[in-house]
Amino acid sequence: MAIVKRWRPEPWRPTTVQEETALRLADPLIGARGRTRIDGVAEVRTVEGGEVRQYLVWPEGTTTLVESRPLSLLYRRLEAIRPVIGWLAIAGSCG
Repeated sequence: MAIVKRWRPEPWRPTTVQEETALRLADPLIGARGRTRIDGVAEVRTVEGGEVRQYLVWPEGTTTLVESRPLSLLYRRLEAIRPVIGWLAIAGSCG
């Protein structure tokens, strides 16, 4: 189950609809970070496929993607070597 943690030092006091939306956006393993702005709009940061994404979640639950950073160099390198590690593991178990 995904968890939305407070984005320090800001408060996380979403409406029920905002919290449900944030939980749908959150990665099931990593979760997400959230904060509630003074105007009642929630900001949620998630990680999806190695990209960091920032959403605005309006009080009625609609979302707006406001930032999406590209994949980091480290993530791309790990993705490139993952098949090699798998092949080595298979070859090691067969020998």
